[in-house]
Amino acid sequence: MFTLWSALLPGVGSEVEAKKLPQPPSSCAPLLPATAPAPEVPKLLIQTVVRVSPQPDPSGGLAAGGANKANEEFLPLQLQQKLADDPKERTLRNRVKNAVYQQHFPRSTVPFWLYNQSTQWKVASCCAAIFGVLGALLLIAASGTVEVVIPYTATDSSLNVDIPNALSGEVLIWYDVPDVRINDANFVKSKEKYLFDNTFNKKNCDDTKKIGDILWRRQETCIAGSSSCFDFLGNISGASTSAELSTMPFRPCGLSAIAMFLDEFRLFSKIADVRTEVLMDETDLSYPADEKYYSKIQRNGDVFTIEEERTWLTPGNYDHWKVWNRSPASPRVRNLWARKAGGLAAGQYTLEITKNSPIWTAQWAVSEKRLVLSEASTLGSKGSSHVLGVLCIVIGAVELLIAVGMGFAPAKKKAATATTTVAATDA
Repeated sequence: MFTLWSALLPGVGSEVEAKKLPQPPSSCAPLLPATAPAPEVPKLLIQTVVRVSPQPDPSGGLAAGGANKANEEFLPLQLQQKLADDPKERTLRNRVKNAVYQQHFPRSTVPFWLYNQSTQWKVASCCAAIFGVLGALLLIAASGTVEVVIPYTATDSSLNVDIPNALSGEVLIWYDVPDVRINDANFVKSKEKYLFDNTFNKKNCDDTKKIGDILWRRQETCIAGSSSCFDFLGNISGASTSAELSTMPFRPCGLSAIAMFLDEFRLFSKIADVRTEVLMDETDLSYPADEKYYSKIQRNGDVFTIEEERTWLTPGNYDHWKVWNRSPASPRVRNLWARKAGGLAAGQYTLEITKNSPIWTAQWAVSEKRLVLSEASTLGSKGSSHVLGVLCIVIGAVELLIAVGMGFAPAKKKAATATTTVAATDA
């Protein structure tokens, strides 16, 4: 009993006995001798302190322009010195940059059960089924679309065409030119500035504004045996000498205009040796949204003018030029040339190439040019449906592999939950 009172009351008992007793964690025993040692903490209760996400700074901290010294201690010394020397650095631009050094609360609201192994293989299985069905539908649509490809060269003026299967509905007539790199950035930018230039899509054709800049780039020469040669600038007249011609304006200008596809075709059906021309519609071929660019072009009869200057456009190539202005994304040109309503019956046909520019195969190293007859499809052309179908099948196969991997992978064991025991000391 004397020993207990000696520990609780000051001046009672000897200092030696007080040193032997631990310091009770209570305010009921004040003024113990200064020689009393601190209480010993059991080793099992020693915890490792780990710093997690800091509490948000009420004053806004560094990210809001405040003077949060605690957060600034975690910044590099060079940045700390810069903030101390120049308070103006706490601007909006630097707040965004400095916010990288701070931790933020996660913004994702996706529930954690979505990342479970069982959920992942189910989601992957559904994606595999969806992409597989979509790919199959696209491949079926591609195989069911009738398409006839007619290759020709610069020496061809008339070709016999056999259409084994009838083309139903609206028939689309395309021209196809492979291996043409007109998707180059310099080529795409070289267009009529007055028509197509805007803030986000700059155009410039300063080096192709005169006919003299065109003559050495595109010189049409007739190929022996061909009866369909034509002059690229034949519709521009009025100059008496070649010197005057070279100084005349070339509108619309640009490399894109120089390389325009100008071949023309006529199609005839042959029934009992009787030829009947197939009427094709060459109007309204461009997108309606593109008409806002062409409203600046003035037309007076068969003459088209830009800023009161005569152009090289004619009623026959005006709609084709509007289609040509949409540069392709790949080094292959496939543009719509005409439409045919009512389909085409199976049988023998004759294709007459009334204008056949030889420069594509003779000087520009194109292997061949093609005319394509195809059915109109809601899902796009035959080639696009086939490519999209194969892509969907590949994605579905990848998702199936993920589903199999997630389904047969060993389940991860749950980590044991750590508990903290708080020891209570009897007073």
